[in-house]
Amino acid sequence: MNRTTLTVTGLTIIGGLVAYAAYFDYKRRNDVAFRKKIRSQKKKVEQHAAEVKEKQAAQAGAALDIPREILLAIYEKSKEEPVPTNPEERHQFFVGVVATAERLAADGPHNYLEAAVYFYQALRVYPSPMELIVIYQKTVPEPVLMIVMELYNIDVSMSSQLGGSGMKFSMNLDEDEMSPISKGPPSEASSQEWDKVLGRIHGYYDSFPPKSMNVSLKPQDPKESKGGQTRTHSLVAGKSFKAGEVIYKETPIVAVLDVDVQARGTHCSQCLRLVDKDMDMFVAPDSDRLKSVYCSKECQNRSNVQSQDLLFNEKNPLPTEFAIDIPLSTKEARPKAQDAFANYWRSSGSSGLLLVARFVSMQIIAELAKALPQAAGMKAQLPEMCIGGEYSVYDHIERLRFVDVSLPDDEHKTLKDLLLATLPFLEDAHSDERHAVFRGKMAYNAIGVCLAEGRDDESTLTETSDRTRTPCGTAKQIGSGLYFVSSYLGHSCSPSARPSFSSGTSELHLVATRDITEGEELTMAYVDVEQHADETPMQARVRRRAELSRGWKFSCTCAKCEGEKTTLNMEGSDETEIPSADGSKVEGRQDVP
Repeated sequence: MNRTTLTVTGLTIIGGLVAYAAYFDYKRRNDVAFRKKIRSQKKKVEQHAAEVKEKQAAQAGAALDIPREILLAIYEKSKEEPVPTNPEERHQFFVGVVATAERLAADGPHNYLEAAVYFYQALRVYPSPMELIVIYQKTVPEPVLMIVMELYNIDVSMSSQLGGSGMKFSMNLDEDEMSPISKGPPSEASSQEWDKVLGRIHGYYDSFPPKSMNVSLKPQDPKESKGGQTRTHSLVAGKSFKAGEVIYKETPIVAVLDVDVQARGTHCSQCLRLVDKDMDMFVAPDSDRLKSVYCSKECQNRSNVQSQDLLFNEKNPLPTEFAIDIPLSTKEARPKAQDAFANYWRSSGSSGLLLVARFVSMQIIAELAKALPQAAGMKAQLPEMCIGGEYSVYDHIERLRFVDVSLPDDEHKTLKDLLLATLPFLEDAHSDERHAVFRGKMAYNAIGVCLAEGRDDESTLTETSDRTRTPCGTAKQIGSGLYFVSSYLGHSCSPSARPSFSSGTSELHLVATRDITEGEELTMAYVDVEQHADETPMQARVRRRAELSRGWKFSCTCAKCEGEKTTLNMEGSDETEIPSADGSKVEGRQDVP
């Protein structure tokens, strides 16, 4: 099967999986009672699938001729599986079953029946089945699609007998419109649900950023670069600000210390605050593979729930109610996998790698906390954006730009091995493709945390070290974080605002560097744009533009850069070392379906 990503609700089902769906699937696949119920049916299907496979060369796409009595039995069993009633839970369920169905179908004909059952389950919760079937026709193998259609027709036939609408679908397709022929239009309720889905897709930028932050996102034509950058939206001021005023405050969705700072035990691993061992609230765990310290018990608890227990502690990251049978070999592999990842991160010196690891871990925990009542107590330790609101963290991150980054072959495997050693149902939760995209998003959007004037010791920064958006220079930061709103700040060598960390933590305060009028674009300096004492104006220009090109893949054309062409007598010169086109990207998902 061509692993075409189904984009149905405006969310990319890439990698295919939310944590709840993975947990559900793991329990399902390891439930002995369930397996016994379908074993007799599956033997017949496998036998027939083998016959089909032999004929595939001459009869590509041949349908599985499943006896109706078996289909009826499968239908009855599938109806025993309860479906969520809450819209958010229904969406999570939908994402999970589609992902599982795609994986099974890709494994070949021997799994076609089981794949069809999962695709059918997705139809049960989708607000407009006709729309989903149109997508199935373009992405699902025909033998699987025919089973799905049979199951759906059994469903509507049963509904008709009980007084339902009885809308049936046919495999007689109109080649131009590629839509199923029905005996009636979608119900009014179904149309209303579909309108809600479209409203959710189109309404993202109406609700983000929050109105309380006094900023908004203004659409920008990607074909018209601004300041040399290609972007779909610009962050603009919602009202006027005077120079020195705080425009908004933002807490990072995830933040980490630089490798050398983490090793010293001088800063809180959660909020990045400078700590002193003599502080009353100082916490230093006895067992922690990163040698983390915390400024308070509260920060330690947040860290443990969000990612530390999963990645670096020996404690089970899930509540005891989540009892799953983990093989002894897997349990024994966990400490080794944790050590391997921690050592890999130290040797790589990559803050981006740890940002991705913590981000993925937090999302796994958040999805479980939202979906399962037993985990409700974990919600208090998670960022509000992970557990509340209409849009999920993945809605936010998928819209951020990214750059291609060169990664070692074993980096993704080291993280995946750790996730699987802790939670074996996460087999497909973090693919190598998704890992590369997340790393590219951290590389493009992470902002360096500089407390006061920044660190004055010798940083271990090298030419290959990760760069972050840091006006005082990456070498001055003590850590970095991902800030969803601030990610939309464009670069300027003469910026209208600057990030400040005056609270002494990773909380970002965006401060106006000059008077700003309502509706004006907000910009920050991604690099140190000041001329150093040992630099000429030309050397300062070359340095900052080279840093922008290396880290963010664009050639700056801000007012300062363009003005220097005149003041530095550069008219007609060719800066061949700087690429003229923006090399950043946005994921293939569109805001309009």
